[in-house]
Amino acid sequence: MTAARRHLAWGLGLLAVLVPQPQTAAAQGRGDELRVAAAYNRGNVRGIPRQKRGTLDASGETALRFRWGEEQSWELPFARLDTVYILLSRQSVTESEVVGAPLGTHRKLLVSFRFANQQNRPRRAVFRVRGLLRQALLDRIQEKSGCKLVFESAEARRAVIRR
Repeated sequence: MTAARRHLAWGLGLLAVLVPQPQTAAAQGRGDELRVAAAYNRGNVRGIPRQKRGTLDASGETALRFRWGEEQSWELPFARLDTVYILLSRQSVTESEVVGAPLGTHRKLLVSFRFANQQNRPRRAVFRVRGLLRQALLDRIQEKSGCKLVFESAEARRAVIRR
């Protein structure tokens, strides 16, 4: 194989990776819409390491689950959920001055769950969404728990993928 052909083959392989391919009907199924890549950001949940990356999964019948690693998970029963807040992180003024970027360019999508623990004390768990947050996931949580869904701003509402 000549160098030109190797270069062309490499370029086509890279193009195949970078260009999103249409998904099959099975890949677009309801199960995928009920999961999102996330990282535990903060809150008062014991057992989840801070900044731990994993998957938020609302496909269960009784609980929302955050999974990380091979066999580690944390469950939040839907019945204990009180409010779900959808918000965007704040950019500090010094950060925008140093970088010279306009405000709002590096904001992250956060989902905050307010719930009661087993002793009925108020708790919260905040996750930074690393994938696409779909309306189907929020609808499922609201349907199963009956909790309030609060968007911090119109910009946070626009960050949710509707489908």
